[in-house]
Amino acid sequence: LLAVLVAAMGGLSAIAQTPPPIPSVVLERIAALNQTCRAQGGKPSDKKFIFAQDFTGDGQLDYLLSEGDYGCMNRPNAFRRDGNARIEVYATSAPGQASLAYADTLRAYRLMEGSPVVIQVAKAGAACGAGKPASEVCGGDLAWRPASGRFELVPLGSARTAAAAAPATPMAGAPRTAKV
Repeated sequence: LLAVLVAAMGGLSAIAQTPPPIPSVVLERIAALNQTCRAQGGKPSDKKFIFAQDFTGDGQLDYLLSEGDYGCMNRPNAFRRDGNARIEVYATSAPGQASLAYADTLRAYRLMEGSPVVIQVAKAGAACGAGKPASEVCGGDLAWRPASGRFELVPLGSARTAAAAAPATPMAGAPRTAKV
């Protein structure tokens, strides 16, 4: 399991030669996804569904798990409902320690290069507000709020502070837009 996780993260630019220990809460979540996949008659694959980047701006690797990108052979839509899937973002507080800082069911997400890496999300239908039609799409950036230890959905482009040196651009090697 650990080898698959490290291999899944191998193409990311923020991984150092020796990655820090993967927080147990992240490993437990991966084990739960594997168990759910098997219980539905599938087999976990090595498809990349974990992204380790600095999402909080503290210089430590944080973790985004995308259930929609999870590879469950023989059950490809095990974690997708009506084109939507859950993502979870774990913020690292110390090497090997992290906590769930954001979780939601989304239509899509993308990672925007910069410091920190910004997560943009898209939702659809009722997730955009009561009474919204299924065809309506909304979204924004996830902005880190250190005081609460959580990410907050803010309008597109406003997650970066005024001190950001460069505008956000899609990350090399990462999907420009990932449907979850």
